[in-house]
This record gives sequence, structure tokens and C-alpha cells, in this order.
Amino acid sequence: MVLGALAKAPADERLPVISIVPVGLNYFAPHKFRSTVSVDFGDPIQVSEDIVKKYRTGSKEDRAECNKAVIDLVLNGVNACTLQAKDVQTLHLFRALRRLFVPKGQRLSVAHNVALTQVKMEPRV
Repeated sequence: MVLGALAKAPADERLPVISIVPVGLNYFAPHKFRSTVSVDFGDPIQVSEDIVKKYRTGSKEDRAECNKAVIDLVLNGVNACTLQAKDVQTLHLFRALRRLFVPKGQRLSVAHNVALTQVKMEPRV
């Protein structure tokens, strides 16, 4: 949709700004009605002018390649903002650590937020 909208803009004018905001969801009991869910928003994504130009003037294969590039951008954005917590208590711990880690008045990037909340679990032997 974003490529179609941007491609309709006149080629000699500046492209309008359309941002895609990735949203990460983590359901803790998806089979239960009104279960706890965690919602995290990522940094806005904007499609480059090069991709739009290629989409606008390219062949069917070029358009498919451009669509894949945009989908990859969105998937990377969603993966970067999706917290992977096994339960609500772990999620609360992650968020508390994030609040304690960030100096007052500053904001972490989405990548840093995710790095703080991704725990590598080693298999027990």
C-alpha cells in the first residue's frame, strides 16, 4: 500500500512522508479472553526514494523486488520491537530494568530496548 501511494505522487515533486510504525505484541494467554498483552511501538520506518522510483518505473519483477524490500523493512522493525518474555513477571522485570537503566530525560532506541529484554537461555544439561 505504501509503495502504491508513494508511486502516485508526481515524479517531479518531492515524495510525501508516509511512516510505517511497527508494533510488537506479546500475548501471555492467547486462548483466554482478555488475557494480558504487551504492546511495544518501534521507530517509524520510511521507504527510500530509490525504492519508490524503481517501483514506479520498473518491470513486474522490479515491483516484486521493491515489495519484498519494504516487507523486509517492516519485519525487521516488528522483530526489533517485539519483547520475548515467557510470562508477565519476566516482562515486568524487563521493563523495570529498562526504567532503571535509562538516565532520566533520555530515551533508548528500539534496538537498545530490545537488547535489554532479550535473554539468551542456555539449555540445562
